Amino acid sequence: MGGMASLVAVVPVGIAFLAALILAPWDKTIIVEPFVWDHTPTPSTADVNKPEFSRRTVYFPSHGLQLEGWLYMPKHLDDRPPIIVGAHGIAGQKDMGLEPFAEFFATKGMAVLLFDYRNFGGSEGEPRNWVSPNRHLQDWAAALDYIRSSLGADVDITRIGLWGTSLAGGHALVTAAKEGTNVTAVVSQVPHLSGLEATKASIKNRGLLGAIRIFLAGLHDRARAAVNLPAAYLRVAGTPGSNSFMELEQEELNTYFLKHPSKYAGGWQNRVLARLANEMSRYNPIHYVPSIKAPVLMVATTQDTLCALHVARRAAALNPLVTLVEKDAGHFDVYTGEMFQEVAQEQGKFFVEKFEAPVPVVEATEAMPLL
Repeated sequence: MGGMASLVAVVPVGIAFLAALILAPWDKTIIVEPFVWDHTPTPSTADVNKPEFSRRTVYFPSHGLQLEGWLYMPKHLDDRPPIIVGAHGIAGQKDMGLEPFAEFFATKGMAVLLFDYRNFGGSEGEPRNWVSPNRHLQDWAAALDYIRSSLGADVDITRIGLWGTSLAGGHALVTAAKEGTNVTAVVSQVPHLSGLEATKASIKNRGLLGAIRIFLAGLHDRARAAVNLPAAYLRVAGTPGSNSFMELEQEELNTYFLKHPSKYAGGWQNRVLARLANEMSRYNPIHYVPSIKAPVLMVATTQDTLCALHVARRAAALNPLVTLVEKDAGHFDVYTGEMFQEVAQEQGKFFVEKFEAPVPVVEATEAMPLL
């Protein structure tokens, strides 16, 4: 009886200790301070009117919330243009280096819809900076629904392309597989393809204890959500040992921030809900590649520390419709400088050929050079 009484006395203490471990921010890298959506306009949020194209802000629904998009419309065309749908990767927004791609495609005679996922940028949803592959895929589907239901008078909805980068490079592939012949062409840039490979790389780079640490932070965030406590965050990007989702050497970290605006739409901060750590390992876009019915241009980089080249090669071998282009660069080099010029040119040519889109003849401007 004494042993049973001791056990009964210990169990509540153990439960209380476990609850404290789960619910209290036991790791200094976990951020629990409030993250409020900032509605203040930024320099990048205004509508755009250039000789080659215009851009206006649009809104469309996804699972009860309004998503914000930028619709780029090319000028000097005799007919409705094809349209490309695009979105960013992990914790990214449309104002973080996507505008140059959209502008370039628009100068080539294609409409572009860039959008922010729920809980990011100009889109509704809290807690902010909630990265979830499943939710993101729902938002991709919502963007396509919006195009088909509301933009038919402006664009040719029989010619739809998908463009995704990094984590969204995987989203574009999954969406293409689900859409079948309803999409015309796909660009998947430095794509996330395998949660299993990403987990193995995380263990290799962080060590087993480091990988367990970030996984426990994800459980911590989920436990807080279950009892209606404020969300728990980890940094999106940081240096090795920082317990960030992307741990980068300082030079690559600088390159990551190089494409960011001086003021973020929505008040973006360098943090993401920690629960992502428990979802990413199960997200494997590579499994969808054999089912894709549209031509795919996959752009991979030889020095990628996040989305390994060997996985891209394996994915490309799964479907003859996939063309793999390898660039001697790092994961974030494709957004700026000469490497951006190079990949944008190749991607634009690919889309024009697959869409058979007429290219408008306009004089190049200093603001938007024609490559």
